Amino acid sequence: MASVYIVSEIGKIKKSNENLIFENKDGETKRIMPDQTDLLVLNNHVSVTGESLTLLARNSIPVYFLQNGSIPNITLDFGNSKNGFLRQKQYLISSDNHKALNIAKSIVKGKIKNQLVFMNRLNRADTRNDLILPVTKFKVLIKKIDKCKTKDQLRGIEGTASRLYFDLFDCHIIPDWAVFGKRSRQPPQTNVNAVMSYLYSLLAVRVQNALEAYGLDTMCSNLHEMTYGKTSLAYDLMEEFRTPIADTLCCSLFNHGVLKPDDFEERDGGVYMTVEGCQKVIQAFESKMRNEINSDKEEQRFSYLELIFNQANKYKKFIMNEEESYVPFAMR
Repeated sequence: MASVYIVSEIGKIKKSNENLIFENKDGETKRIMPDQTDLLVLNNHVSVTGESLTLLARNSIPVYFLQNGSIPNITLDFGNSKNGFLRQKQYLISSDNHKALNIAKSIVKGKIKNQLVFMNRLNRADTRNDLILPVTKFKVLIKKIDKCKTKDQLRGIEGTASRLYFDLFDCHIIPDWAVFGKRSRQPPQTNVNAVMSYLYSLLAVRVQNALEAYGLDTMCSNLHEMTYGKTSLAYDLMEEFRTPIADTLCCSLFNHGVLKPDDFEERDGGVYMTVEGCQKVIQAFESKMRNEINSDKEEQRFSYLELIFNQANKYKKFIMNEEESYVPFAMR
């Protein structure tokens, strides 16, 4: 089964016999075979006919809509879980301040530890003294997590760690034309931010899809505030994968010359990738999803996509009292 991405500013998906056909504004077409598709990601202004929706529903293919590379809040899911008991347990835990805070602490600690692993890798390649200090500060922040009494205190530590992390991240983007500056979104103000935001969007799709596959309610979260229409649980669980998947890939795409200056354009008050740039990022992302690595505590090798599904399953087992705690994914 394959994940299908439609990268186009304007186009339409329509039904043709038992297949789908995407046609862009120039009349170019692409065939989508439902029996070989596990999810569909639509970029920007792509419309879908009613007959196409019926075919997607019959094949239980979820559809995720990305607007300018933002994390998807518009989703068509045709296979909603019937496990009401699981969802009830989710809401009972999220409404228990003590239990929800402990889960949130675990997620933030896992995220910061992964950032620390990546920073140590970068530092080994660059021995400048001014890059060593943030690593020491990170270790102090990790120790403070267990003492947090509220989610606001926890988010404060996460914010401080992110500022230190992105300062160091910026130092290791090699090409002069590649600009990060500081983290900016909606709209991204630099080309590095544009790539990072787009990768986070693709990652969010994968995490949300895994959670839905296990029947979890993606609106019910513990770290991020629950907001109407926001898949907050996907935001929670993607935190542990931001660095090992998206951030490392973002560095690689620039430093290894995959992306070029003409893969970007300025519009609508921000910097965005062109269609060609998006296609390069998607190809690299899907390749990384298939990349197998050794997990932290198991000798067996898993692809990143398998690891995302494993984490969703671990979270479900924790909710159903089959595990004592939720342990985030850890980089080696």
